[in-house]
Amino acid sequence: MTAELIPNPTQPESSRPNPNAIDGGLIIEGFMNQENRLIGTGGSDLIAGGDLNDVIYGGDGGNNTLSGGAGDDIIYGGKGDDLVYGGQGNDIIYGGEGKNTISAGEGNNTLLGGAGDDLVYGGKDDDIIYGGKGSDTVYAGEGNNLLFSNLGDDLVYGGQGNDIIYGGQGDDIIHDGEGNNTLSGDKGNDLIYGGTGNDTIYGVEGNNTVFGGPGNNLIFGGKGDDVIHSGKGDNTVYSGQGNDRIFAEKGNDLLTGGKGSDTFSLVSGNPDKSFSIQELFGLDTITDFTVGEDRIQLDADIFDALGGAGNLADSQFTTIANFDPTNPTNTGGANLVYNSTSGVLYYIDGTGQAIPILNLGEGLDDLDSDSFDLI
Repeated sequence: MTAELIPNPTQPESSRPNPNAIDGGLIIEGFMNQENRLIGTGGSDLIAGGDLNDVIYGGDGGNNTLSGGAGDDIIYGGKGDDLVYGGQGNDIIYGGEGKNTISAGEGNNTLLGGAGDDLVYGGKDDDIIYGGKGSDTVYAGEGNNLLFSNLGDDLVYGGQGNDIIYGGQGDDIIHDGEGNNTLSGDKGNDLIYGGTGNDTIYGVEGNNTVFGGPGNNLIFGGKGDDVIHSGKGDNTVYSGQGNDRIFAEKGNDLLTGGKGSDTFSLVSGNPDKSFSIQELFGLDTITDFTVGEDRIQLDADIFDALGGAGNLADSQFTTIANFDPTNPTNTGGANLVYNSTSGVLYYIDGTGQAIPILNLGEGLDDLDSDSFDLI
């Protein structure tokens, strides 16, 4: 049985004036132990569903407060700035027009923010969330969620589960959470932060900035001119088309620049020299370094035996086939040595120790000091 409650002041068991409304709204409460169809007024209504599967429509006037309660509910916010609580059960919530605040609650819910700038909270379980047309703020919640931020410049936070997040067409900011997540920036110029897990990140189109996070990540830059920070783990980075800049951070990373003039940076934001070069950067492999097109940037404060900031001096670089790092005495005073046989680039520090810093691949016979900058 389904009860349909259309507001009527003569029905005190179903509706009564909302004392907090300034435009004639009502408090409408559904019956327990049966399914309700609750329809708001043109004012700011407070509508609460029962404990079964309800349909709630807030109405097109006023700023409504809607609560589904228990059961698998369908809730429509309407045109105002609505506050919507899903409650328990697997709910479908559509915020409608206006700046809405939507909270999923328990259950596997589907949330649609609508046309305005919405604030959307996922719940404890596995939710599907669509931000809608506005510039939305979305929190994924605890479950394994699927998020579409859609149109607008959105702010998205992943949750505790293994989430899949699509940024949409605007210039979005995506903060990953816990779990092993998949993040996709889509068409805008996006800012993407990886979380604590092993994430897969796609920049797609636009000029994106990506921070990999502490896990072992797989990062695809996409078509624009991207800035990619690989993160602390052992990461795989494909920067894609465009003139990209890749910061090789902690861990042993596999880096592929792709089409365009790419810059590979061993630059640390940590001025503490008590950390070794291996601790700061690991040993990274560049799969497609092209002499004359790509560049390598080195931190002048960390690689201080190479001189100060600026272009690397010719005297500081040499190529030696079958270079023996245990006996680095035949470099002619150069402190940056490319072993053309193994493909490894070595830095000789102030103590005379040869430290492997990059694997560029063998056979780069035309590699010279012009490929390096100190910053």
